Amino acid sequence: MNIQEYYKHSALTALNGSVMSLFPILLFLIYALSSNYSFPILLVFIPFLLYSFVCYQSYLIYHRWYEKASPSLSCGSTIQSEKHLIIHFAAAPALKMYLFDGNGSRVGEIKEKYEWKLRWILPYFLDALFRGEYFIYDREKVVAQIKLQKRYIDVFIVGNDGEEKKITLSQKSKGIYQYGTSAYKVKKKAFLSDILILNEKNQSIAGLQKGWMPAKLDPIFPNPNTPILTVSEKSSPEEKLIVLALLTKEFLYKDH
Repeated sequence: MNIQEYYKHSALTALNGSVMSLFPILLFLIYALSSNYSFPILLVFIPFLLYSFVCYQSYLIYHRWYEKASPSLSCGSTIQSEKHLIIHFAAAPALKMYLFDGNGSRVGEIKEKYEWKLRWILPYFLDALFRGEYFIYDREKVVAQIKLQKRYIDVFIVGNDGEEKKITLSQKSKGIYQYGTSAYKVKKKAFLSDILILNEKNQSIAGLQKGWMPAKLDPIFPNPNTPILTVSEKSSPEEKLIVLALLTKEFLYKDH
């Protein structure tokens, strides 16, 4: 998948939502006409009409981005080889995060282990009862599994030899996690959606920004509010996966 295909899929999803939200109006209208229903019909229609309108506007936006996007040919990059990862989200019960490189090619993905259809209609407080397990894909290969718990984040890193290494991030306080002698702080900037991830020395190992798109990426990513994750060149491959695990917890239910 490249970014243009992502915009096309998102546009069609929004259009389907707009059309499907009109079906309850049609069914209720048929019922009201056949039974002389006296309740003000417009009051019943308003929520469905508003939702249909919002979905259709989303369709127009995504379709415009689809027409403007011009991704380059993939150069075989991976999430480990890229310093900058461009993040997009897809509809999911809790989370589906796509990771693109600067050419507009999808190099990785974070998605749930369990995507049961029933979860789509569950409210947050019920869906949160399900065990939060996620896979990190580098291209098509699973490189880590994440298990989210109330006070812990378990990261199982899959090595090239297939063996797993378990890293347990213990949450000491809000936004502060510890693993052995290492510590990680998730810092959100006030009034902004920017996120900084700092180590125990208060040094930045990664940062996520929105509303800042380099000029050279404008033809590829027309949405100026696209989140960009930048990882320090000094960060190890293990730390990069820890960063993605921390962001997984931060972005739960981003597009439920």
